[in-house]
Amino acid sequence: MKQEIIIEIDKGGDRVVVETVGESGRQCMETTQFLEETLGEIVTRRLKSEYFTERARVKGRSKAHHHQGQRNP
Repeated sequence: MKQEIIIEIDKGGDRVVVETVGESGRQCMETTQFLEETLGEIVTRRLKSEYFTERARVKGRSKAHHHQGQRNP
């Protein structure tokens, strides 16, 4: 999927909305960090559902795994 940063600025320049597309988890915040540092204080942060879809990985394998004979809660 193509990755994008969408920036919306209101007419008065008082409100700026930064949105990432094509990224998930903390990657989106790392991508926009330079903008946040440049633009100033963050008043409100709304995380999209994609933020919560990042899978935890350890050495290239998912932490969530199923052992034979055991049920996941």
